[in-house]
Amino acid sequence: MPERRTPSAINKAMLQLEEACGQPLFERAPFRFTPAGREFWEFVRPFFERLEGFLAATRTSGCELRVGGAEAALNYLADLFELLRSRDASARVKLRSGSESEMHGWLREGAIDVLIAPRVESLPLDIGCSGLVTLPLVLLVPKRHRVASAAELWARPELDEPLIVCTLAESIVVNFAAGLRTMRREWHPSIDADSLQAVARYVAKGQGIGVVIAEPSLTQHPGVRALPLPGFEPVKMMAFWRMPVQPLQQLLIDTLRERAARTWPRSGAK
Repeated sequence: MPERRTPSAINKAMLQLEEACGQPLFERAPFRFTPAGREFWEFVRPFFERLEGFLAATRTSGCELRVGGAEAALNYLADLFELLRSRDASARVKLRSGSESEMHGWLREGAIDVLIAPRVESLPLDIGCSGLVTLPLVLLVPKRHRVASAAELWARPELDEPLIVCTLAESIVVNFAAGLRTMRREWHPSIDADSLQAVARYVAKGQGIGVVIAEPSLTQHPGVRALPLPGFEPVKMMAFWRMPVQPLQQLLIDTLRERAARTWPRSGAK
């Protein structure tokens, strides 16, 4: 009984069931089945054992699938949902976005069904995951910037140009800061953009140098150039889901894997 019931309500339900069956099904003290009650339970038990799985599948298949997309994954999801609906016309998707740590909390709490976000070091046992794509970090500089490579920046005694980041994309900021520490350099952000697309726009306007992932919609902005960052830890994008996986979740996960293999055939995520 998933709902909380008072003892009197439970006793009333038992009496109604016995009346419907025409014979006692339970002994009250101590509580146990009568032979007829045992027979009745064996008859109905398969239904109750399968009920939870059926209800979970009903909540996701043909219904709304709640998907969390980290800032670094939003461009990756741009046309995914249309592709998903082409495979299941009944699929309805609700996208939520936020900081990476916030959305991992949503997944653990059951507020979302699937999360596309960078890798984390440890996961609860009831969360499944699969690697999708590994994307390196790059610096964005204005199109006519005189610097031709990141190495030219590191050769400077001071990194005094404004650094533009998106702190919602936590893994990018963390990996970039870790790479700077290995070189014993400091470069503190001057501008915190509200999205990675905004980072590219600010750079194109000459407001500083931005750090993003090597995602085409960012690196191919007409007003910027992308400078590779060799030696910096890339962002490993993954799909996470609550276990057990349901049919619509599985369809989304399979679609994600196929799209990653097609879009970045030589990039994997382990």
